[in-house]
Amino acid sequence: MEIIIFTSFVIAYMLVLITFVSYLFKSEIVVSRLKKILRTALKYNTVKNIEDVQTLYKGVKDTTISNSNHRHDLGRILRKMIIDVHIMLRKNKKEEKEEEIEQIDLMKKLKQLLEENERISPFSELPLQERMVFNDAVLFLEHNDVDAVKGKINELANFLVTANDRKVKSERLTKISFILAIISTIITVLSLIW
Repeated sequence: MEIIIFTSFVIAYMLVLITFVSYLFKSEIVVSRLKKILRTALKYNTVKNIEDVQTLYKGVKDTTISNSNHRHDLGRILRKMIIDVHIMLRKNKKEEKEEEIEQIDLMKKLKQLLEENERISPFSELPLQERMVFNDAVLFLEHNDVDAVKGKINELANFLVTANDRKVKSERLTKISFILAIISTIITVLSLIW
């Protein structure tokens, strides 16, 4: 009976692990394909603005999600591509001038796309609640409603306090889990010896 329970736990664990790894692998394939397609599209000037990049992203990811849900992903991918170009330029200092000029041009285009993405959705990398608070505060600021902006700042302060409390609790749980893992390892070793 114990062998059956143990085997079922191992199978369940393996299924969860396989699902998680396949999800990570699929998302990396999507990012890799988008980078390759975007690099080619920028080289041949077929991408003019961030909307074109979004269209490519939706095509590669094969999704119908709304614009606000993937602006963060696009910003992250564009930043990675800029870093990749920087690294490539540093490694290949003795390359032909023509290829170096292409890389610099690519970097300029990537930076323009990133700036356009951040201009359209400046708080896209924040969680939904914080993003809504910032967007509301900007809207109130544009309408010179100082009291409403102060209210949004207080709301944001409450979010920060809550996030800090969660962090402290998480750190405590991590410490407790670590101690329990050490104790269980010691007990396991001792039980194997006896």
